[in-house]
Amino acid sequence: MKVTSWNLLHGARIPPKDDEPNPKQLLLDGFAHFSKDFKPDVMGLQEVDCSQVRSGNVNQVEVIAEFLGAKFWAFAPSLMGTPGGEWRNLEPGEQNLYTSLDSKIGNLPTSYGIAMLSKIPVIKWHVLALKRVVRGKWILIPAKRGLKFMYLKDEPRAVIAAELENGYTIANTHLSFAPGGNIYQLLKSKAWLKSLPGKHILMGDLNLPWGL
Repeated sequence: MKVTSWNLLHGARIPPKDDEPNPKQLLLDGFAHFSKDFKPDVMGLQEVDCSQVRSGNVNQVEVIAEFLGAKFWAFAPSLMGTPGGEWRNLEPGEQNLYTSLDSKIGNLPTSYGIAMLSKIPVIKWHVLALKRVVRGKWILIPAKRGLKFMYLKDEPRAVIAAELENGYTIANTHLSFAPGGNIYQLLKSKAWLKSLPGKHILMGDLNLPWGL
């Protein structure tokens, strides 16, 4: 079983270019290069767009799953709207998990979060919401001309887990970049995963230094 994780950055190129292809083609071009050398059975994705103008109004995990031949996928929105623009927290009781079965209902809401896809049959999907850390952080990011500093406020986070037919339960997450807050989120994610059936694997963008 091959398992891998990829921070998608909503399919954007780093650094950005003026003559980009359409967002969907840019996304597929990246995965075409990747899949030549590594064909995963299970993949965790972070910074995933769903029905966003900036990424071509597509459900990115569905596009990737179809391209890689994965019949099972799920998307867990951590926020509704567009990060860096107008967004809101999920309301109590609001749907916090969309799967390959939901693709039949039409366009999913404009949202952003994490996702998983699997070629191995999934018995059950699980999701855990993680609250955002109050403090933000200054970071240096690539721009069209060099680098620039940007202050980022933290956003709500989530953990998604696939309970697989082969006896494994694999979880994917994207933790806060705020020091200390990400450690707390990691401990909470590990405790939650241990409560689920099967052998466990936790993967994702943990935003932790020193290989922790």
